[in-house]
Amino acid sequence: MQCRKALVTVLVLLSAWRTSNGQFNRICRADRHRVSPPELHVGRVQALKEDTGQEIAIPVVFHIVYNGIGQNITDQQLHAQLQVLNDDYNRKNPDSINTLAAFRPVAANCRISFFIAEKDAAGNPATGVTRTATTHGPFANDDIHFNSRGGHDAWDTRQFLNIWVCNLADGIFGYGSPPGTAEATDGVVIDYRYFGVTDTPPYNKGRTATHEIGHWLGLNHLWGDTGGCTSDDGIEDTPTQFGASTDCDLTRVSCGGLNMVQNYMDQSHDACMNLFTRGQRAVMRNNLFVHRSGVIHDKSLITGVAPEQHQLYVQVLNTNTLVVASTDPSAKICLIDVLGRTIPFTETQASEGARTLTLHGDVKGVCMVVLVQKGRRFVQRVMVD
Repeated sequence: MQCRKALVTVLVLLSAWRTSNGQFNRICRADRHRVSPPELHVGRVQALKEDTGQEIAIPVVFHIVYNGIGQNITDQQLHAQLQVLNDDYNRKNPDSINTLAAFRPVAANCRISFFIAEKDAAGNPATGVTRTATTHGPFANDDIHFNSRGGHDAWDTRQFLNIWVCNLADGIFGYGSPPGTAEATDGVVIDYRYFGVTDTPPYNKGRTATHEIGHWLGLNHLWGDTGGCTSDDGIEDTPTQFGASTDCDLTRVSCGGLNMVQNYMDQSHDACMNLFTRGQRAVMRNNLFVHRSGVIHDKSLITGVAPEQHQLYVQVLNTNTLVVASTDPSAKICLIDVLGRTIPFTETQASEGARTLTLHGDVKGVCMVVLVQKGRRFVQRVMVD
């Protein structure tokens, strides 16, 4: 399947207001993140743009920054939130049965899973949960991303999804940075009151994290950058709607059609949300392949070739030498870094079925070895020290 070009999100800062029953409406704030550079808008690496829907696993680092009662989120809450994410992104959420009949044909299993990191960027055993007592807060601007400002520095954002949980200012529920954001501030930030599963509706089922990670993977709000019927998210199977939903009115109509109030990228109540669409899945997975390939962790990603049809083995000999063995020694090989750039190399035959790749330049960190055979791709992630 040919994925559409990666989208880059420009998110709108909304003002807080109260509904007639006294509840705050959901407020998603990511306006501080600028539009990504134009060169990141284009899928420059064609080898990574085809997708047959294989499982993708993303390592997560949770940074709990607390100052007050209830802000030091428990491990139980962390695991509850992780379960919500894995259910929502794999369409295993129990409330998927509530998806309106009109939208069931486009509801999608994104085949994206999340797990708490067990190794640091250097490959050493580590716990992907940090806990920081602070005198700072509520947090605004980018303070949460830096030790020096009372927050916590990110782990390598090219290799991990960083999620900060803290007390956010101005009634903000959370925000997620689009692909192309500066590394130091890349990730997702969520107010502790809307993290995990709690007993206080209507924003208590962990869907704030589901929504904000959607932004991190390049999705926009359903109503686009500005709202109104001339703006939308650029995805064909999400109907155009005038603006955000602030409740769970499943009969809401705007811009000439039924609104997809149950979509995770609207701003309806948590109990109302239950689907991503096929178009949204394509955008998120394409952004992973092209712009966030370094977070595809500990699993071979097969794109277009079934495991029983092909084998790829990669061994790192030293800082600039790889040995690649495959069942098809004539297949083309290319190397991609975490920013989607081609890594130049010289290839020599090592033995039958094996090739030695000598990398040019100072190559360090995660790279993707891509084997191309008759238009099909087999990808393996390796660490070059």
